[in-house]
Amino acid sequence: MFLGSILLVVALVIAFPLYQALHTGGYLFFTNGIDEASYLSYPYSHMLRTWKGVARYSSSIIVWLHMVGLSGGYINILLDMLCAVTFLLATRRALRRYGLPPVEASECALLIFMLPLLTTTWNPIIADLKALTSWNALSTWVTLAPNSDLLFLRSPEPQLSWTILALVIAYTPSSRLLPLVSLLIAPFLYTFVRLPVIFVAVTQLLPTSFPLTTRLIMSFTTVGALVGAFVHLSVSPELSRFVVESRAPVLPISALIATTIWFVVKGRTPQRWREPCSILVTSTWVGANVQIVSGWMIAPSKFEEYWSAAVIALILSLTIVLQSHRKRLWLAAAWMVFMFHAIEIFQQNSAVMDKLREPERIINLLRTQPERLAFNDVLLATYVDMIHPRQNHSIMSFTRTYDLTSENSLRLYRCAKQDIASRGEEVSKHFNETFHRLEDGYRQRGVDYVITMGRRPLEQTSFPLSTNASQCATLLPCEIVLEAISKIPCRRGSAS
Repeated sequence: MFLGSILLVVALVIAFPLYQALHTGGYLFFTNGIDEASYLSYPYSHMLRTWKGVARYSSSIIVWLHMVGLSGGYINILLDMLCAVTFLLATRRALRRYGLPPVEASECALLIFMLPLLTTTWNPIIADLKALTSWNALSTWVTLAPNSDLLFLRSPEPQLSWTILALVIAYTPSSRLLPLVSLLIAPFLYTFVRLPVIFVAVTQLLPTSFPLTTRLIMSFTTVGALVGAFVHLSVSPELSRFVVESRAPVLPISALIATTIWFVVKGRTPQRWREPCSILVTSTWVGANVQIVSGWMIAPSKFEEYWSAAVIALILSLTIVLQSHRKRLWLAAAWMVFMFHAIEIFQQNSAVMDKLREPERIINLLRTQPERLAFNDVLLATYVDMIHPRQNHSIMSFTRTYDLTSENSLRLYRCAKQDIASRGEEVSKHFNETFHRLEDGYRQRGVDYVITMGRRPLEQTSFPLSTNASQCATLLPCEIVLEAISKIPCRRGSAS
């Protein structure tokens, strides 16, 4: 029964990639998480490996997979299948180790995998709350998960981090060793999973002779001090743009939800689960408020998305399988939510794929000189970066606007814009929205409102977004893809 459920999960996850492969001759360019097209592309992963001195092992894995011949699209489907299956099996084993019977452990593992969707903006209620708090004074005091991703499917870092964590919990020989092992693997986890894991591990390592509240406070102080020391000693000026200097607390809605649920169900929860769950619920407040001790705020809404959602899913799942007389109904509802999400992902990716009306010609051009292709659709231009192994970014790819990309990307964009404008109004009018989105990205250099929490103005970089013909004279001729359909002859001495 459990293996059949895993197969159904995998079938839903790979439904669109299979459909796309049939329609493109085997090429894949799809996402089921924000920024996957960027993080799975070869140039961006290559630069991310040691960005500003911060090592990212997941980027090294992506680079290696590109080197052995896998494209970003195939890396995505590979990670989705392997991590989904491994996470579900490891989570079931961990739950069995901590006392759940086989059937309940299987049901709980499936619920943990699917229920995080309820706390993201995929849930209409959460989406409305997010809209209410995002663009007014509340945005500096209240946080919510910013996206609709299923955290266990976002490649590579969140996905790999949770898979590693599940394996560690499932296979660490002794529960006494688990906090130490968790600290050892913490450097390899995604930042928004790493800090709560350190908090939980430190709390468990402190002497049990101390009251739980005292241990929680001591652990929170330790994590805050570590973050403060890291920012002051290790973070470069460029990376410091992604944190906000502040000691003000914030209210994470996901933490409030987790605390409310735990307050309601704690009295009916078996004794052996009470302290671990209390620590986990407290951890949902830590990431969003670590600045109280450290003096630096680190994207609090991201902790909600990649940690708090999983904690809520765990507590709900345990409550359903241990206490609810309607657990079959809950399971059916969870499957419906997951299926609807899979359908939505299918539709979103299909809409992008349908814009590529001449796939064979465009795919061949992307293989040889992708930087010469100018799409008038930013999303499509970004997705197609995943088609070939070790492929460079297309000229209108949004990934080129990120801080890691070289100054050459901006120079190419300037020349492409000039060249498109020289084609006349009938051509350039189709690129107005593309220009607007890319220039916003180049000016902000990847620092978004979600990260800065509205506590300071966005750092607008004063890039000159026009150039003269002499600066473009040495560049290769371009190929403009207008609305992903029409081929427009290029003029020598221009670029896209």
